[in-house]
Amino acid sequence: MDQKVLKRPLKVLLSIRQGQVGGGESHVLELVRGFDKSLVEPVVLSFTDGEMIDRLQAMNTPVHVIPTTTPFDVRVWGKVKRFLHNTAPDIVHAHGTRAASNLFWSTRALNLPLLYTVHGWSFHKTQPKTTYYTRLYTEKFITRQAALNICVSNSNQADGQRLFGLKNSMVIHNGVDLNKFDPTRTYPDIRQEYGVRPDEILIGYISRVTYQKNPLNFIRAMALLKNTVQNFKVLMVGDGDMKDEALALASELNLQDTIIFIKFRSDVPAILKALDIFCLPSWWEGFSIGLLEAMAMHKCVVCSSVDGNREIVSDHVTGYFFPPDNPQGMADTLAYLCQHPEARAQAAAKGETLVRQTFSAPKMIRTLEGVYQQLVRA
Repeated sequence: MDQKVLKRPLKVLLSIRQGQVGGGESHVLELVRGFDKSLVEPVVLSFTDGEMIDRLQAMNTPVHVIPTTTPFDVRVWGKVKRFLHNTAPDIVHAHGTRAASNLFWSTRALNLPLLYTVHGWSFHKTQPKTTYYTRLYTEKFITRQAALNICVSNSNQADGQRLFGLKNSMVIHNGVDLNKFDPTRTYPDIRQEYGVRPDEILIGYISRVTYQKNPLNFIRAMALLKNTVQNFKVLMVGDGDMKDEALALASELNLQDTIIFIKFRSDVPAILKALDIFCLPSWWEGFSIGLLEAMAMHKCVVCSSVDGNREIVSDHVTGYFFPPDNPQGMADTLAYLCQHPEARAQAAAKGETLVRQTFSAPKMIRTLEGVYQQLVRA
């Protein structure tokens, strides 16, 4: 197929594992919003319902849910194949391992080109060896089913090449909508809404409350931070399967008056505007959209020193690092920044400049549109 022969936009099916909004889902929403509709006609397939589905419907984007939370779920493969046959996309673009694991058979059966975007590998060193190697070989299998593998970070690409001979790959870094995440705009006063005083330093965790995002060590660090800093509050924004455990730990450590737990909210720019420090304590990251958004909003960022984060942040320049397994180290870094507002301001200014110059959403989307066109010409 050739775009010039088609004389119409390419129909691209974007698929992701869940309808709840996290990093990968925000990425899909950004693509749908930013595509040149004369070039790309997006359709979305999710494997659970959620906030993302509602947002896509509000954007008049065709979206379909085939319920499963299981990778390689052969029970839904027939439904997936029928949906692809009826939708007739030119390209299928899977975001994340679980989506790809439930699409590769159908795309192969229907002779459709499959793109696989790696939003961070599903294997990581904190897993038991059996889990680690099972997932590593799973990724090796999936990547070899794809016509092209897109990594969101250089480190992900390098790890795939080193650990299992990743083939047919390229890097496209994530980008941010700089009109939406604009610190010069006026936003609702989140500090006033939650009773945070002007003299209190506000630290934010805005993420899914899941193992990857390391919420328990973050909460332990907040308890340690109270030993040296008293005038701070925490907004912990998000939902996930560790939310109850996080609430229980905060209660156990007597942090009920320090940490304000908030369900997922869609007005992330307003929340970021209210913060003094944004913290991302993840055990691993592909290329964090949340980190880019915070930097775009002129916020000092503090994050775990894992590969994906190191491609974005320069330590003590555009942000600050700590080891994810060390709550005391996290607390010490935060204490320094609470006590040195000039260091926060310098990192915020340099971080915003970096994101605005390098990681814009239109740049990312134009690159991907070019990839789609090249793929159908192959």
